[in-house]
Amino acid sequence: MSKIGVNLDSYSKGVFGLGQHELDVKYAEILEMADRHVVYKQCLKELADATGVSVTFMAKPDAAQPGSSCHIHLSLWKDGHNIFADKHALGFTNDEFRWFLGGWMKHTPELMVFYAPNVNSYKRYSAGSWAPTQIAWSRDNRTAPFRILGSGKSLQIECRLPGANCNVYLAFAAALASGLDGIRNKIEPPPSLEGNIYFAKDLLTVP
Repeated sequence: MSKIGVNLDSYSKGVFGLGQHELDVKYAEILEMADRHVVYKQCLKELADATGVSVTFMAKPDAAQPGSSCHIHLSLWKDGHNIFADKHALGFTNDEFRWFLGGWMKHTPELMVFYAPNVNSYKRYSAGSWAPTQIAWSRDNRTAPFRILGSGKSLQIECRLPGANCNVYLAFAAALASGLDGIRNKIEPPPSLEGNIYFAKDLLTVP
């Protein structure tokens, strides 16, 4: 039986923006992960209300501050094994890893509405703001929208495109459909890029 694993640690920490926190929810199969995400956000809203403060999951609540994202970490599992986990995967001898990434990237422009559903979502995509502005992939590079992390059974693809205001069920569905279509149709990803992707030339841009 095949399944999708969403690989996230479970912790919270302060990040760059004023009052901004990163909230990581323990990994699970994809539908359960979506449920955990929504329950966690609802609990935080109710807790904030009960203590007389407010919390927002807007993608860009303040133009002068970094936006808030919903980074998706995906790996593909079959029979208890991460099928991305090939020691040569980053060299692209692992077909499923390569094609899943290729499909996810190829279908990004047409499915951006699932990652960025409203006007405020697009205010987040600003060069130099830690939000991606061009479609590319790289190894452990926070300026790329598709970031490859981990090794062995923890090897995963992180997509940094979705904002904190996305409907996570739709965002996960878009990611999964794109990746599986990549495997089905053997879609090759472009070459990886190094360095600051904000300064890269001739790339497809985020809407």
